[in-house]
Amino acid sequence: MNGILKWVEPHRGSGYFINEDTGLCNRIFHWELGYQIAKINNMKIEVQKMWWPELEFLNLPLTSRVDQSDSEFINDSYPFDSNVIRHCGFKLDSTENWFPVDGWAFNRYWMNFYDDMDFYDDIEQIRPLQLIKIKDVKLRYLIESTARGMVGIHIRKLWGVQGTLFPNGKEGKYENIDNNVYIRFIEKILKFNPKQKFYLSTDLSLDRVGFLLDNYDIITYKDVLKEYKFKIKDSSIRDKIVNYRDNVIKQNTLKDIVDLFGLVFCSYLITHTVSSWSAFAKQYMNKPNVTSDIGKIDMFIKMLGNSE
Repeated sequence: MNGILKWVEPHRGSGYFINEDTGLCNRIFHWELGYQIAKINNMKIEVQKMWWPELEFLNLPLTSRVDQSDSEFINDSYPFDSNVIRHCGFKLDSTENWFPVDGWAFNRYWMNFYDDMDFYDDIEQIRPLQLIKIKDVKLRYLIESTARGMVGIHIRKLWGVQGTLFPNGKEGKYENIDNNVYIRFIEKILKFNPKQKFYLSTDLSLDRVGFLLDNYDIITYKDVLKEYKFKIKDSSIRDKIVNYRDNVIKQNTLKDIVDLFGLVFCSYLITHTVSSWSAFAKQYMNKPNVTSDIGKIDMFIKMLGNSE
């Protein structure tokens, strides 16, 4: 009987309660490493229900959830360091249970592997994140049909961005894109195609992006959610989701899924320069995209023109 790869949450929940950043795409990129290790060793993956409520709606291949505390989760497992086992092709004794000890830090090294195709000698040459599926085909269809043909815009203004503070008092380092950049993109696009529709994904509350929503024809996750009636037998969605993380964050689980895949299914993307959310949206379907840089507006208009 093969062992289980116990894929621990890479940040140990750090910051989730403070900044309300669910870390979903960071966890997905980290899970990609686990998926590849599991494939190499012919193992299955387990994650904790408390840190992965999104699996109520998403299917991650080879992956299942268990309802265990942090200590229970790894109690019957051996630790490994990804920086060590990479030197032996990520091989593990597949008859035992294992868990990684290096957390998110190794992921920065791991991401470079996707540029090294030699690594893929005996595994499929596709990003594991592209294998993630929305479980409910009706929900997927609703999101996809809503976003099809739209220009997706991702605005990141909060956690880690210049002007915001970490719990230690240090300021975020990621670029804070000026609101006028998004306005100029939209105005130029509408001049090219007055009928163009837009989808907005943002970490801001929607009442803080009125500079776009009040002036342009823009769809958000709320427009999708109001059309979707999710039913769980003997339990409301709030009762099902809200208790995952001390009634603080995960009542937003369905909102996060709709918002992320709303961006994913757009036909064109304007992304943030440094964001795993934007990176997931770009890499899931490899749609035409540019970062939110004024110097790239004409390039983006050319993309729109070439696709007609």
